[in-house]
Amino acid sequence: MKLIRKLRSILHDKSLDKELDSLREQQAELLAFDKKLRHYVTICISLALVNKAQVNLAELVSNLAPGEEVVITDNQQPVARLVSVKRKAQRKLGTMRGSITYIAPDSDAPLDDFQEYTQ
Repeated sequence: MKLIRKLRSILHDKSLDKELDSLREQQAELLAFDKKLRHYVTICISLALVNKAQVNLAELVSNLAPGEEVVITDNQQPVARLVSVKRKAQRKLGTMRGSITYIAPDSDAPLDDFQEYTQ
């Protein structure tokens, strides 16, 4: 009877060892999956922050007056400076219309000074 109990105990221990090994393998797989998942979550969060920053940056730029400056900080330390520049006024087409009243008939003829370069 003792022998049977001892055999049962040994078999039970072996099945527990197998189950423990299986659980360890599952734990390793879960840890690897968790590591990948954390990496992907970090990437998604970074992309979301970049998209939000682009939206906010566009809004900031549009609200800046010429010459105005915004300092961007991280943990109360300045990391970047956003400065608006003065925009050049767009040229208006047609403002010189009528100002040229005479064009010489030979205006597109080659100049004598450049004769040696054209040969």
